[in-house]
Formats: sequence, structure tokens, C-alpha cells
Amino acid sequence: MQARQPNQPRHNQPMTDPLEAMVLKALDMIDAERAADAEAICRRVLAKAPHYPHALRVISNALFLQRKYAAAEHYGLLAEQHAPKNDAHFLYSLARQLRQLGPNERVTRVFRKCVALDPTEKEYHIGLTENLLAMDEHAEAAATARAGIAHVPTSPDLRFNGVVATLNLGRAEEAAVLVDDLATNAPKYTPAFLLRSTIQHYAGTMPPAQALKDAQTYWERELPNLPPMAVPAPRKAGPLRVGFVSPDFREHSVAYFIEPIIAGLDRAKFHVVCYMSCPQQDVVSVRISKACDLWRDVSLGTYDAVANRVRDDDIDILIDLAGHTAGGNMLAFARKPARVHATYLGYPGTTGLPTMDYRLVDSQTDPAGSPYDAQALANERLVRLDPSFLCYSPSPLAPPVAQREASGPIVFGSFNAMKKTTHHTMRLWSRVLAAVPDSRLVLKNSSLKSDSLRADFFARLADAGIAKDRVELFRFTKSTREHLELYSRVDIALDTYPYHGTTTTCESLYMGVPVVSLAGDSHVCRVGLSVLHAAGCGEWCATSEDRYVAIAKSLAADRAALARTRATLRDRMMASSIGDAKAMCERFGHALEFMAREKGLI
Repeated sequence: MQARQPNQPRHNQPMTDPLEAMVLKALDMIDAERAADAEAICRRVLAKAPHYPHALRVISNALFLQRKYAAAEHYGLLAEQHAPKNDAHFLYSLARQLRQLGPNERVTRVFRKCVALDPTEKEYHIGLTENLLAMDEHAEAAATARAGIAHVPTSPDLRFNGVVATLNLGRAEEAAVLVDDLATNAPKYTPAFLLRSTIQHYAGTMPPAQALKDAQTYWERELPNLPPMAVPAPRKAGPLRVGFVSPDFREHSVAYFIEPIIAGLDRAKFHVVCYMSCPQQDVVSVRISKACDLWRDVSLGTYDAVANRVRDDDIDILIDLAGHTAGGNMLAFARKPARVHATYLGYPGTTGLPTMDYRLVDSQTDPAGSPYDAQALANERLVRLDPSFLCYSPSPLAPPVAQREASGPIVFGSFNAMKKTTHHTMRLWSRVLAAVPDSRLVLKNSSLKSDSLRADFFARLADAGIAKDRVELFRFTKSTREHLELYSRVDIALDTYPYHGTTTTCESLYMGVPVVSLAGDSHVCRVGLSVLHAAGCGEWCATSEDRYVAIAKSLAADRAALARTRATLRDRMMASSIGDAKAMCERFGHALEFMAREKGLI
């Protein structure tokens, strides 16, 4: 969620500089949500003093709040060039403001200036590490957090960022130890409990029930500060008003699955409103905005502002698509701005939030009793969208399936996120490579653009028994088409464990590449089972590590069968339930009506 840039503190003493007084007036206009008036005042200041730094900074903020992003960046750069000498607070305010336009090296540079001027100020280290994390510079973020802790050892926020960086390096087991230490030594620091809950999706070092307990602990402490809103009485006529809230209505994995639902819900029964909470928008955002009945850009509002907007729109069912991931809106949901709340798709576990009524899953990801009772691991009531909770909408930019040469070595591959590639996963892949002599492994994720992280990654692979000469790390690709074309160099995809791929598994199947997965005992390690089962390929999902290796070895041993699979898999997948958008919209609509009926809305 993007917050409005905090403004400079007001001076208590009388103003002697008329230009400063005008800038303070502009700040008052921003506080009053009159950004255009703030811009006009700053322009008057700059007409008199073109390099007046405070006016440059404030006009940049005013332009950002009007979504004039190119102009905001222009004035932000000028503000850096003409910043007051040795004024760390000015630079920090500017860096926070520039960060809203997107993480980059320029923002890093400004934060580093702040740290150099005052290394004892924790906020400067926190801002720097957060920007590095957003840039996928996780190794540098971890090192920066450690350096900051040396100066400010009592900051739990810096330790929090260090744990996140460690997780993003793929060191989930190590991150689990660090976050446990943070929760133990700073028991009043509630974010640690939520982070520990999330890390268990990747590390799997605690029982699944602990993730629910930690999330509930977080909300037990936070909810008293978030009183529920008063919402109007239910309407008894007209279509149900359904809101979807997400920062990911853009070129993002979530969009591949939610777009066909937004476009295909029966408009005689449902009025669809989308709340976009990220300012970075693209052609996918435009497409989704046209598919829904009402598009709300809430990217510059506070959580209370989002909740007020939802309440004023008289939403019956509000659906969260992000959970506790970056840019999520859980604090808005905590205010209970709609009559019914549900969470779906973007977060692979319980939110722990008492005001979240339902969670949409299926019987493969969250079984009812066997092999375990998924309801016991959820704060929300589970609603199952069988046969699958997913419907994949492939990119229109996807290339045709390319056939592989049968003469070369078998190539296994994984394009999953770095933080899913844990030591457990690497050991499992090592066994597969040992079972298929001369085979190779290709890996790709956005973090591998960093040379330092690539070196760290090779070292971790070596620790797991995978020789460097059997591995190729693909560089970051600029377009979706380039990314998908790389599947032409993969024979068999290997899923991660415990946190399965979702989009990557669907992409692999769509590009004709079979996927080997390993099912476990929670939602996060059963999504592969759900996708493969829905696509008619359930035999590729194992229930033990030995079976995982055996499936990979069996697939690799039959080149002719691999070629036949590659030629037909895309059509088979899109003809199955996971490619049937119409059937998915019907199932989703029935689930909405079930929730509404159970809560007395219809």
C-alpha cells in the first residue's frame, strides 16, 4: 500500500522567510487534499527562486498526488541536486517521496547520503533496506541491515528487514531461526508474529497450526486499534455488489487468474468493483478496468480511506486478493467496511483476521478431513471451488510451443521465486540430478540479475550437492514473451517444496513442459497437486520424496513420450477445468451466492 509522503515538520517559531511561509502553506494544501493548489503555490515560489529546494520537493509530492509521475520525478531530481547541504532530514523526506515512484538506484543513492550524514538514525537504515528489497537486491539488503543494526542494535524494524532479506535469498530455514529470535527478544513487536507465520510457508520448520496461532496473535494485538465500521443494512433487491481489492491488477501473476473471473461474472447477478491499491499501472490494468463495472484507484489513500471508499460504495462482498503480501490491504479489511469479507488467490494460507469471513480454496489444496483437516488450520470458513480454485488465463504474448531436440541431455528447470528455492528444495533436486546422469538444471527468477546473489546461489547449490557445471542461471527477461520462450530450453519442470509454484506451474504446462511436484500437509504445498489434478496430470504429483525422484526419472527416460506430451499438453490443459473460464465463473458465482445467503444478504 502506498502511503502519502510525510510532510516536513511545522516550525513553531514565527516565519521570517516569505518563501518558506509559502511552502508551508503548500504543505497545508496537501494535508487538505488540495494537491493542485499546493502545486500552484510552489510554482509561484519557483518563479522567484527556481532552485529553492523545499519548493522543489513539495511540488514533486503535489504532482505525484495528482498522478503526474514524470513531472514528479523531474522535480524530485532537481530537489536532490539543490538539496540543503548536510540536511539529512530533507534528503530522507525526498527519498521516501521518490520511493513512491518506484524503487531504483537513485532512491538508494539518496538514502545512502542520509546514512552517511547520520548513521545513528534508524529510519535512514530502514528506508535504505526497504528500497533494496524492492529492487530484488537481497544480498545487499541483508548486508545493509546488518550494518544498520551495528549502529542501532535496538531497532526491531531493522532486524525485521534483515529477516525478510534472508528469506528472499532463499535461506528460509535461516530466516525462520532469525524471526523466532526476534519474536522471543521483542515480544511486544507484533509484526514479528505475522512474519513468522508467513515464513513458515517457505521454511516448513514448524507445524502448520503454528502459522495460524502467530497470525491470530498479531491480530489480537492490532484489532483493538481498528474498530469496525458501521455499514448500511443489507439491500434485498438488485445484483450483489462485489468488490475485489488488490495491488496486482497489472502485469502480475494474480492478474492471470482473476481477470477471467472479473470479466465473466454474470452481470445480472453481480456488480463488480475493482479497488487498485498500486500506483504502478499498465496495459493489464487498463484491460481489467474496462472489464469491471467500476474501477477505483485507491493507491494514494490510507487504509482508512480505502475502508471508507468501500463502505460508501455499499459493497456486499469484499474479496481480498493479496493477504499479507506486499501492498496488501489487511488493515482496511480489519475495519469491516463491507457486509461479507473473503480472501482468495494472492496469499497461500489463513490471514488470521477475525473480520475475514471466508477463504476460497478447493478440495485438493484444503481437504476436508483426509489426509488432514484443513479447516482446523484456517481462521476463515473454507469455501471450496471444486474441481479447482484456479482458472488460468495465458498471456496473449505467449509464443507457440517449441519442440526439443532429442539428442541433447535432459534439462530440468524451475522458474520459481528465489525465496521458494530453499535448501530442502535444492537437496531434492540434487537427488533428481543424481538419478538422471548427464542431466542439467536451468533456473530463473528476478533476483538472479544480481551478480552477488548469483554467486551466493551457486554456493548454496554446491552445499546441496549440485555441481556448478550442471547448472545454468538465466538472466532477467524484459518481456513476458521472452520469459515464456525460455521454456523451449526445458524438458521437465521441477516444483519447489514446501512452497509450490502456481503461475510457474501453469506457465510450464501451457508451454508443453511437464511439472513434477510433491504434495504436503498444508495449502502452500498442495497447489501443485491442485493444478496438476485439474489439468489431468495428477500422476506427476508425488506424496514422498522418493516418488518425486522416481517420477522425474521416469519422465526423463522416455524421450518419445516427452515429445508427445510437449505437442499436446497446451491443448489438454486449456480444455481442462483449469482452462475453462466459463465454468470457473459459474463456480465463483455460486460461491458468492452461498456466502451472501449464509450471511442473510439474499
